[in-house]
Amino acid sequence: MKIIIYRDDENCLVVCCPCYDENSNEEQKYEFLLYVQNKDVPRLPDGSVRPSWILESEGVKETVFLRNAWSVDDNGNLIFLRDRAIEYKKEHFRYLRKPFLEKLDIAFMKALEVGDSATVASVVAQKQILRDITDIDMSQHDTPQKLHEFIPDVLKTV
Repeated sequence: MKIIIYRDDENCLVVCCPCYDENSNEEQKYEFLLYVQNKDVPRLPDGSVRPSWILESEGVKETVFLRNAWSVDDNGNLIFLRDRAIEYKKEHFRYLRKPFLEKLDIAFMKALEVGDSATVASVVAQKQILRDITDIDMSQHDTPQKLHEFIPDVLKTV
């Protein structure tokens, strides 16, 4: 199946999958594809035509991993924006750690109330580990899929 790809205003990849009439022949499908490309690919902010490309859907399968970290170059080739993907992963880590930090805040307050300095110190250390999670090295996750699947152990067990 053929699809349409283009870059949005934030340089992210957009994939447009037309819904073909199942009774259409190949020529009708292609005409419909061109119609959708003309109708649904938005213009650039200056009003000019936004570059877009028609590809086989098989060509974009890998983009399911870290969807907003993909773009397309001026020749219609897919580009994985690793730095952007790492920022998305860090946001994901922040989201995952939030409930853990909230639980630790409660444990911290309870330990303070009873004067349990050992528990206070333990909670402070655990919270620091969670705060440092966004500084973790992700270089060993060298493919979009590996980076997508990576979750630090501390976010699985705390």
